[in-house]
Amino acid sequence: MKIKNLLVLIIFLVYLEPSVYSQCVQTVWEDNFDGTSLNTGLWNYDLGDGSSTPTGAGWGNAELQSYTNSVNNIKVENGNLVITTLHSGNTYFSAKIKTTAAVNGFIKYGRIEARMKLPSATGVWPAFWMLPKSGSWPDAGEIDILEVSHKNPSKTQSTVHYAYPAGTHQYKMAC
Repeated sequence: MKIKNLLVLIIFLVYLEPSVYSQCVQTVWEDNFDGTSLNTGLWNYDLGDGSSTPTGAGWGNAELQSYTNSVNNIKVENGNLVITTLHSGNTYFSAKIKTTAAVNGFIKYGRIEARMKLPSATGVWPAFWMLPKSGSWPDAGEIDILEVSHKNPSKTQSTVHYAYPAGTHQYKMAC
């Protein structure tokens, strides 16, 4: 009898028309990159190799690159933000940007949406992620909305990083 009830429930659920509604239907902020250069009223460049940060050179991830604001590494073109990685000898150059305090000051909740074309090469780790306005990592947390692992460039993933107990890095990944 229990199996019959379970089958009826499964059939009922299969035939339900799923309806998904976003809690955030109004766009609160956007950048369509429709100018000729990066809007520095909305974005800051994160420059260097991380040496001046608490995590030290490599940004805490052993990255072998230095971030620049050179048009060779970052530009706005035809409604797209184009980030290009180049190398010279053993040094890699790329770009890293983050939203300004002006943007962060009024976004608390909302739907995150982006259109991206990502490289599919071994050795790169493109990501679209969020960090809190204050606090140190990993205690303050991190949400990786989208990452492509350098070890498996054809697979995307999302990850939530946190610390529990304090100072102990933990994470949960969804692929």
